[in-house]
Amino acid sequence: GYAAVNGKIVPIKWSRASVDAPYIYTLADGSFIVVDGGCAQDADHVYKALKELNERKDGKIVVAAWIMSHHHGDHIGAFNTMADKEYAKEINIEQFIYNPTASTYAWRLMNAPYNYGGDFNFANYCNTFITAKLAKFGDGNAKIINPHMGEVMQIRNADVEFLYTGDEDMFPLHMDNTNDSSLVF
Repeated sequence: GYAAVNGKIVPIKWSRASVDAPYIYTLADGSFIVVDGGCAQDADHVYKALKELNERKDGKIVVAAWIMSHHHGDHIGAFNTMADKEYAKEINIEQFIYNPTASTYAWRLMNAPYNYGGDFNFANYCNTFITAKLAKFGDGNAKIINPHMGEVMQIRNADVEFLYTGDEDMFPLHMDNTNDSSLVF
């Protein structure tokens, strides 16, 4: 695939294992919005793309927002792997946007035959896991944001409207899998 930055086309290679290539949007100040990220084996490709697309005068890679559509490995895998790489400290993530509530509901449906204990809360697990991963990036001070349907967030010069979040306002909602809990914006 290719990405365009200030009229410059930059080739980006993604692994064949990725069902959905990540999207990297460059904002007016040179920071980025990253959507998903791809599979674990895409981590180095995402990092390379961020470095190549970076036109900030200070040379810092700043992700103003990393938006995770849902918790499948082909979406969150690269993020997870990048956190454990040396270069994670070179990438400052300011906000991580996702919705663990809907993922909890989908997770319970998919794992109903398994006994994880009646009080197991996937949303709490996700927040703990994501917080630990985020601490490895840049200054480690990223905010976790859980959007709701109809919410509009201003991220630098971009307005992001969340059209569907699969959140608690939508229940009872039939979900057959985690894809149904994806953020739509």
